[in-house]
Amino acid sequence: MEDIEKPSADIFSTIPKDETATIIIPLYGFLKEQVVPDLTVEVLNVALFRLRSFFHKVSFVFVGEKGRVDDKVLNALVNRKIQRDTKGVEVEAHATYAMYLNEGIRYALENTTSKYFICANPWVMFGKDAIDVLLERINRVDVSVCSGFDLRKDNIPAADFDSHRYNPAQEFIGFDINLFGFTRPVAEQLTIDVNYQTKEYLRFDISQYIHSKAQNVISSQAIPIYSLDIDWSTLEGEDETNADKARFQEKWGFIPS
Repeated sequence: MEDIEKPSADIFSTIPKDETATIIIPLYGFLKEQVVPDLTVEVLNVALFRLRSFFHKVSFVFVGEKGRVDDKVLNALVNRKIQRDTKGVEVEAHATYAMYLNEGIRYALENTTSKYFICANPWVMFGKDAIDVLLERINRVDVSVCSGFDLRKDNIPAADFDSHRYNPAQEFIGFDINLFGFTRPVAEQLTIDVNYQTKEYLRFDISQYIHSKAQNVISSQAIPIYSLDIDWSTLEGEDETNADKARFQEKWGFIPS
């Protein structure tokens, strides 16, 4: 059985060990009111279990709404803060996912010296080497943003998540908002449109924004993730989706597929 506490044999790092990375984690939907009942501290713990680097110092920035974060989630984060470099950032009540992301990136830029930034959604399983592979990929000059690849797209059973390997792993033009990374210069230029109310259309918008700058955004099968089945309809329903669709079309002149 593979040792999850050690990097895989074929994983390496060419980045100097003193280079640091900040992982931004939006606690979107982890609320006391349980607006999204599927989002529990157990789901959070599954997501965070292997969110780490074997080679580099990693700090964490958790973004949550003031006074609304689930108490069990807060307790879990207090324990993490005692053990490692963890910060908390507040956003206004009833903030959109885009506001969470924007606040986290802005805080990381202003309060860390990290060269690399990673955004990771806490309702996803991450491959044990995902962070180190992602750091290696964004350290190359041919892409501006690199994201993970969701094995659910290929109908891989969750039970096979750790054992499944793509051979060879491929890269695609595209963007998965559940896990993506970029360097500090890209972060300084990136504009998050906080007016979007859904993650899906924010994903389209970020991808289109990067492409509009003549830069590349990719999804890599070498960075496996597995999205959990979460019902978002209470936060992102038909009205929000239609409003975002209209906003995207007005902004970019087409409807994404």
